[in-house]
This record gives sequence, structure tokens and C-alpha cells, in this order.
Amino acid sequence: MGDQSSAMAVYRRSAEGYAAALPPLEAAGLKQKPFDWSAGHPSFFQQMYQLLNAIQALDLPANGNVVEVGSGAGWVSCYLMGLGYKVRCVEPSAAMIAAARENLGQFATRNAFEMLLPNVEFEYAMFEETATADAWADGLLFFESLHHLVDERRAAAQAFRSLRPGGRMVIVGETNWRPGDPEQSAFLTGEMERFGTLESPFTDRYLEHVLTEAGFVEITRHHGVNGWFPVAREGASVAEISAFHAAEMNNVTARRP
Repeated sequence: MGDQSSAMAVYRRSAEGYAAALPPLEAAGLKQKPFDWSAGHPSFFQQMYQLLNAIQALDLPANGNVVEVGSGAGWVSCYLMGLGYKVRCVEPSAAMIAAARENLGQFATRNAFEMLLPNVEFEYAMFEETATADAWADGLLFFESLHHLVDERRAAAQAFRSLRPGGRMVIVGETNWRPGDPEQSAFLTGEMERFGTLESPFTDRYLEHVLTEAGFVEITRHHGVNGWFPVAREGASVAEISAFHAAEMNNVTARRP
């Protein structure tokens, strides 16, 4: 979509209205995610692999601080809380924050984790405008949320500022932008027309450029290697699976020096 930074207010309003615009079946997903009732449960396995790999890649200290960007209805936050981390959820939709509070409360009660609820705090904001304190976070997670950034340079600078020296940022669940792909363009355009939210994934080279410009080092992409985001494709060789992920996914770790 190119530079959208001047449209911040428009996308802020769209993010606020996203939950209300969901049809009933999709709205139910705010409570059901990551579960998938289809044969083979492909979405469930993909999202759980992404989450587990992301947590491992963050390499957080016990009881460490983590920022979750675009935390939505909070299913990822539940696992982060359950593992004992202090979680700051930055989310631009008040309705999503309300759903997350409810989901976290139910998760805590079900697992006798009520004492952990104070470890989760919410900031109602676009990440570009976050008030997270300098060097507060040991890790920062974008889980299927990077493509909603309106001003990626400003967001990368905020991520760098929020991380302690040596802290890591992990980006998972991101589609790699494929310029000239009509099918991908049609899907993203359709989502923007439905909800008004920005759908703007990046190429791997541009994402690396933005992160390098912000000061990050050890910028590494992961696809189809050592258990990262495996895909069930019958008859596919390891090389073919890796090539598939190189084209489709944009999963990245980066470190603040």
C-alpha cells in the first residue's frame, strides 16, 4: 500500500470498529481461537507451531516482560500469562480489549492462575503511538499483526525503544508480500473493503531494511526448518517445503544490540 502514515486516524477508527463488523460465525472466533474443527485442524497446528516457536525464539528470562502488539481477543496473552510472563498488550480496539479481559479471566479461573492476572496490562493504542516505557521489554511479539501497521518505520523505532539492550523481537504469522500476484492482491483488497483495516504485508527485503534502519541486528527469517512452521504437503521434499515458505511466509527474529 505504500506510505499510509498520513491515514493513521482513519485506520485507528477502522480498528476500533473491526470486532463489531464481524459476522456471527467469525465473531465466535474471538473466543474459539486457535481451535479449528476442520479435518486435520490445519489452522490450529499452524498457529500453535507459530506461538511455540515464537516463545522459544524470544528467549525470555523467567518472569520476563513481553509486549504483545495487536493482542486482539487475547488467546496468545493467555499462554504468555500462564508461563509467568508480565505482558503488556498494545491493542487499538476497546472491544478487543474487553474480549481479552474476559478470556484471560476465564483462562485464569480454569487453570487456578488468578494470581497471574495482575501480570497482564492493556494499552489502548496503535503501536506507533505506544507509551511503553523505554527498555521495559525483554521481548516483543507481533503475532499475525505486523501487516496492520500504518507507519512501519515509526513502529520499528517504537519496538527498538521499548526493548532492553539484547532484547528480541519476533514476528510470526506474516504473509510475504508478492508484488504482481493478483490472487493475493484481490484477497487483501477484499479484506480492506470489508473492514477498512489496513492489510499491507511486506517483502522480506523491505522488512529487513526497515528493521536495520531502526537499529536491529541479527535479523533472521525462518521457514520450514527445524520445526519452524511446518506445512503438510504430500510428496513434498524438504527443499520444496522451504521454497514454499520462502515465498509465502515472513517470520522474523531480530535483536536490539
